[in-house]
Amino acid sequence: MRVTMTERLQKLVDRMQALPEAEQEQYAERFLAQLEAVNGPKQVEAEDHRPFWEVLQDIMSDVPDEEWEQYPEDGAAELDHYLYGTPKRNA
Repeated sequence: MRVTMTERLQKLVDRMQALPEAEQEQYAERFLAQLEAVNGPKQVEAEDHRPFWEVLQDIMSDVPDEEWEQYPEDGAAELDHYLYGTPKRNA
């Protein structure tokens, strides 16, 4: 019996969904890296020539205010503190 590509892909998806989420991410990253190694990076269909801050504003506009309120106001100034646990500079 010959298995079509669609059936193989469905089997792959089913097996991936049965894994814990962290493992799903690891396998997905490895799979995508392999595809890029074979086929080259994904081509962008249309280039966006807007300044990057406009693109960021568009992306950030989808984030609810409640999410932004969870982040510290001094996050940029105290990045090392929040990432690595170093003492705050302006404490």
